[in-house]
Amino acid sequence: MSGGELAAILTAVGSLIVGLIGAVVAVLTARSAATKEELESLRKTLEALQKENARLQANLARLECEIEERDRRIEVLENSLEEATEARKGREQRIKELESEVIELNRKVGVLETIKQKARGGR
Repeated sequence: MSGGELAAILTAVGSLIVGLIGAVVAVLTARSAATKEELESLRKTLEALQKENARLQANLARLECEIEERDRRIEVLENSLEEATEARKGREQRIKELESEVIELNRKVGVLETIKQKARGGR
């Protein structure tokens, strides 16, 4: 082989290598761009998820406060109901006592009327 042929072969091989390196660089650049786009997309998704998480945490805190307030109201109502029940029981007991007194007074009135009628009849 002559020097010119060798130079032509080396030039062709060099061109082939440069072409292959260019192709590899193009593929890697495209991959890098895709990776950067994926990374940016993931970053945006992460930000959206963080905002949603903050919103949900705020809702959770609000709901917990509402539950605590509802529980306090329930406790107040239960205490009020208990007091009303005790008062009703007291009134019912007083009604029974008064009914017994009315029965006793009616009995005494009956006795007095009987005595009065006997006294009139005896004159």
